[in-house]
Amino acid sequence: MEQVLNQILTELKGLNNKVDNLEKGQEQLIKKQEHFEDKLEQFEKSQEQFAKTQEGFLERLDRIERKLDAVYEKTAELTEFRTETRESLNVINNSIRFLLHKETENEREIFLLKEKKAK
Repeated sequence: MEQVLNQILTELKGLNNKVDNLEKGQEQLIKKQEHFEDKLEQFEKSQEQFAKTQEGFLERLDRIERKLDAVYEKTAELTEFRTETRESLNVINNSIRFLLHKETENEREIFLLKEKKAK
């Protein structure tokens, strides 16, 4: 009987050791889960920060696109102004050349008239 009790006691000690090991394993799992939850929370915060940063980039990109559109518009206006100015300068240049030609003709005629009058 004593031998049976000793065997039962040995079995109980073995079971207690196994239960202790299971409890330790559970505690380790709980710690790992808590660590995982902390990491997950950090990741979520990083994601939120990333989303805010991305939002800022999108806003900046929108502003840059608006500015670029304004630059394109001004460039088109300046190109049109340049074309109109060149055309106007060509007209003025032609008018000046014509006036110089007429002045030369008039000077020649005046010279010839003075020459006739002097004779």
